[in-house]
Amino acid sequence: MIMKRITFAFIYSLLFSSQVYAWTINADFEKGSPGMMAVGSDGFTGTAGRSYYSNQKVHSGNQSAQLNIEKGATGFGIWDLGRCIFLPVQII
Repeated sequence: MIMKRITFAFIYSLLFSSQVYAWTINADFEKGSPGMMAVGSDGFTGTAGRSYYSNQKVHSGNQSAQLNIEKGATGFGIWDLGRCIFLPVQII
């Protein structure tokens, strides 16, 4: 009986929550010129390293991002500054 009430309370709280906190990152890589670093409103918001706008291997739209990794000697590559997308709010 107690488990049934807990399950009901959980489902009720999921269905009738009054506030939802969410955000969306739109990075479609469509606005930059192929060969240019993929940083901007439609790409990465921080360092892009070796990431470039590309028109090769496109899933949807006309462009994509090309991420390059330098070959490493020990099986680990170098991402050169990495890729960053800054989140609009602190998660933790």
